[in-house]
Amino acid sequence: MAQNKPKIIIAMAVQDTIKSKTALSLVCALREAQFDYDMIMSMGCDLIGSRTRLVNQAIARGGTHILFIDHDMMLNPVNVDGKLIDPITKLLSHDKDAIGVPYSFRSLPPKSTSFPLKDEDTTKLHKCLAVGTGFMLIKLSVFEKIAKPWFNFARNENAEMVYGEDAWLCKNIVEAGMEVWCDPDINIGHLGEYEYALL
Repeated sequence: MAQNKPKIIIAMAVQDTIKSKTALSLVCALREAQFDYDMIMSMGCDLIGSRTRLVNQAIARGGTHILFIDHDMMLNPVNVDGKLIDPITKLLSHDKDAIGVPYSFRSLPPKSTSFPLKDEDTTKLHKCLAVGTGFMLIKLSVFEKIAKPWFNFARNENAEMVYGEDAWLCKNIVEAGMEVWCDPDINIGHLGEYEYALL
């Protein structure tokens, strides 16, 4: 391995199965990878525990970055100056502590999982309060600088969830004096399920 070559640990927190389109799009994205990578998975319904275990495993494996990919993401190539490149390489090229993309929640009408800072130009690379961890690249050194727990659910006095584990992580990153970024040029699909039936 080259001395300064990044090593991305691709981490998936999976409750049951990975969608076939997600697996295929990931294989395609890695075909011409110019970085070293490893893949890890944590199975089960405890999302907070799974993400924490994945970070600890990524550190133990000597990674420079962790790339969270959810089981239902579609990694589409990105057109950069007339050349198609994979979205992982595109995120890595920005050299940010934490960076994600504005993919949609699985809901209609579509709504972005990124929450830009006020007055940011969201048509180009911009800072965010939070982005979803469905497709997010983070330098592992970040986890040495932020408070634990790294992931949690924020709830109100009625035990209703106010925001999820990804926003919790982003809040920790910002409070530690670092930045969370978003690349709007990367189109990541969020795969859902529909029931097709004849009336």
